[in-house]
Amino acid sequence: MQLMLHMHESSQIIIGRDCMFSGGIWMDSSDNHSILDVASGKRINPCKPITIGDHVWVGRQSTILKGSVIGSHSVIGAGSMVRGVIPPNCIAAGSPAKVIRTGVTWDRRRLPV
Repeated sequence: MQLMLHMHESSQIIIGRDCMFSGGIWMDSSDNHSILDVASGKRINPCKPITIGDHVWVGRQSTILKGSVIGSHSVIGAGSMVRGVIPPNCIAAGSPAKVIRTGVTWDRRRLPV
């Protein structure tokens, strides 16, 4: 399993309790380069923290971008690109990840259907 946490600048990646990560996950709290406003010369792409709530399951080969917040008890589908806020107790998938189901949680056990 590979979980890549990238922090090229002073920032935070906060991971809650009891989370589960599949392989090939990429998280980055920075763009790793500067984007400048032409008129002012000031940088317009600061780094932003990533926050993952408690009991979150992130599927294989997902990317979590700077400023993302994933609510507790949520599931991120495989191959998703998360940016922005994913509410608690939902399934989000796609690129960019969008909520596809609400009112859920998950369990490591394979329970009968």
